[in-house]
Amino acid sequence: METLLEAFTAELGDNFSRHLIFHYAVVFILALIPPVLVALDTYFATSTARMLGEKIRSRKLRKGLEKLSFYWGAQIAASLVGTIGLLFTWYNLPYMTIFVTLAVAWTEGKSYREHFIRRKDGVAKIPETLQEMIDFFGEDDLKTTLRAIARRKLPADEEA
Repeated sequence: METLLEAFTAELGDNFSRHLIFHYAVVFILALIPPVLVALDTYFATSTARMLGEKIRSRKLRKGLEKLSFYWGAQIAASLVGTIGLLFTWYNLPYMTIFVTLAVAWTEGKSYREHFIRRKDGVAKIPETLQEMIDFFGEDDLKTTLRAIARRKLPADEEA
């Protein structure tokens, strides 16, 4: 009785073991990409929090580890399905793992974009700006001024 490897070699050819090694070498290289992307996201998250004067909490670090474990799980599942794809002659690269890695990069890119948008807009500074205005003008004067501005901006039929 022949071994499983001999059966695959007889059925798929002598280069199957080399092709399998090449396949998993590419999968290994692709598995190194998500940690770099998650580390960059964590760096951008903490630097954005510092720039906006927010407190840095361990939740951001834990969230990064959770994302990384999810990404690696998806890559492992894709590589297992891709191993089955090796039975076909046209499946010469780990296409599933490449697709999952591109999806991870796209997701993390969206996260980077959110951090950069938070850095540019001043929405995070609104509460402290309002507090400074209250301290400077006084609460009653500020309320009347804001009501007057709101009345000017609203159309006449919406005032009632």
